Amino acid sequence: MSGSHSADKAEPNMTPILDMVFQLITFFMLVISFKESDFDKNLNLPVVGAATPAEEDTTVEYFVLNLRAGDRLFHGGKEQPNIEGFISIESRRMRTVMEQDGSDKEVTVVIRGDKSLKANFMLRVIDACKSAGLQRFDFMVLTGGQS
Repeated sequence: MSGSHSADKAEPNMTPILDMVFQLITFFMLVISFKESDFDKNLNLPVVGAATPAEEDTTVEYFVLNLRAGDRLFHGGKEQPNIEGFISIESRRMRTVMEQDGSDKEVTVVIRGDKSLKANFMLRVIDACKSAGLQRFDFMVLTGGQS
């Protein structure tokens, strides 16, 4: 045998890198929060000329409730027929999650009501929220001129 070696090419093993990339993609798909699903596109929000956009607050956890005509409440794209029960269970769940995370955020209920909504239904939802211990409210409307 001679002293020369054949030209061995070392190629990196890509399997661990691809495995890690796949795990990262899976992780982000599971933990990403699609907040847009909270906003019901079918609502016809009232128009208020003097309304100003709300600023994003990182010390607040938002609980978005979409109220449609016909006394229908939607959350996360799903209709919730048992309004008082749903709000009570969801507020407890949110508090439990925040306690486990060590979060000191306050929960703000964001009410998005259709402009043909009856006031007594909105008051029923607000009373259910207050009974569940939720005290902060924001109301969403469209800004601009005539509708």
